[in-house]
Amino acid sequence: MTRSAPPLTRQLAHMGFALAVLIGISLAGVAPARAAVVYSSPMATPSTDWFGYAASAAQGQHLASSFTLDAGGAVSGASWVGTLWPGWPQVSSFTLNFLDSVAGSGNVIASRSVTATVTDLGLVNGSGFSVYAYEASFADVELLADTEYYFSVRELTSHWSWSDGSDAGAMTWFSTDGNPNWGFPVEPGRAFALTGTLSDAVAMPAPGSLLMFGFALLGLGLSRRKRT
Repeated sequence: MTRSAPPLTRQLAHMGFALAVLIGISLAGVAPARAAVVYSSPMATPSTDWFGYAASAAQGQHLASSFTLDAGGAVSGASWVGTLWPGWPQVSSFTLNFLDSVAGSGNVIASRSVTATVTDLGLVNGSGFSVYAYEASFADVELLADTEYYFSVRELTSHWSWSDGSDAGAMTWFSTDGNPNWGFPVEPGRAFALTGTLSDAVAMPAPGSLLMFGFALLGLGLSRRKRT
C-alpha cells in the first residue's frame, strides 16, 4: 500500500521540532553562566613604609581604582582590604561606586550602599594598625569587557584607609570634599576583587568566599603606614 505524503503543515512541524533539538544540542555545549572572580588585585607586598590612602567621609578624601574586565557580565560582589587608625571603632558601612569616567567629578554608573562582613587578617603594619578584609554582595552591576572602569570604596563613619593593590598598571584617583573633581592619579591601584556572573571561559570559578581567594595570604610582612 502506497502511503501519501503528510500534509505540509505536519512536515513543517516535524522540521521545526528537529531544528529545536539541534539548537538544544548545540547550546548544551555552551558553558553556563556561573559565579566567578572577574577581577582581582590582591594586597601588594609592602616595599615602602606606606600601606594605603585615606578613604573615608570623616577624612574627606575619596579614592577610585581603575580596572578592566576580560569579559562582560553582571558584577554582584566585592572584597577589599584596608585598615583603621588605632582607637577608632571597626566599620562595616560602605558606599561602593562604579564609574566609567573620572573626568571632572566623574560619571557614576552604579552606586551600592552595603554592610560588609569584616575579617581580621591577623596582620599588623609597622605603625601598629590592624589590617582587615571586607566583603559584601549587592544588586547586579552590568559591565562590559575591555572597558576601563573605576571602583570606589568610601567608608562612612571612621578613619579608614584602603590598602595598595598589585595589579600592574592600575591607577588610584583622588577627590575630596573640598574638590570633587577626580585627579592626581598614582600607581598602584587599590586592593580589591570583584565577583559576578559570566558565561565566558576566561572567568575563574569563584570560591565560597572572596576572602578565600587569597587576600589573607598576600599581606604577610606588612610594614605600611597611612598616607594622609
